[in-house]
Amino acid sequence: MFLHCLNSIRSTSRNSSSFLGIYFGYACFDLNRFRPLDAFDSGRFQDLFPWAIPFMYIIIISGLLQALWLLISFFRKNKNDPMTRRVTNLSIVGFILFFISSLFSLTVPLSHAAVLFFPLVVIYALHSLREPMKQRWVKVWLYSAFASAMIFYAANGLDRYRTISIYKNREAVVKALEQNDYRLVGKRRYEQ
Repeated sequence: MFLHCLNSIRSTSRNSSSFLGIYFGYACFDLNRFRPLDAFDSGRFQDLFPWAIPFMYIIIISGLLQALWLLISFFRKNKNDPMTRRVTNLSIVGFILFFISSLFSLTVPLSHAAVLFFPLVVIYALHSLREPMKQRWVKVWLYSAFASAMIFYAANGLDRYRTISIYKNREAVVKALEQNDYRLVGKRRYEQ
């Protein structure tokens, strides 16, 4: 999440840290994928759902800590467990494949471009969290972060239903279909 937050601030230049943030985003409570952080500047979400804001900050802090732990886990040596190095190497190979395949794109890839690598990142995250999960306070922290994510994503879903849902804004979708012009509903990712 930390790298993904930095990724939201980045310029359009291609650098490995933005790719790393996108790659790890799926395993680290990627809040920016569901609710862009710049959307909070307007204050509209805070006014409509003030009860969801504390849960948002719990998710952000949890994501930062989890991303930090994943980075630290890359460099930890565990001679008693040969599987750790294999899982880490598999994750690195996945990142290199994602980086190389993204070089052929016209734009800097968004987080949805890394969905194919989701299993690799989650396996690495679960494997690196295996040792800390033996401690009770880590379990409590992760369970509370997961519950906070569910509460925040429910509030986000309610907000999205009110604003950008095709079921709520059906007239615009019907008009776009009749006129055969998708731009009446929104722009494609590469056009933004």
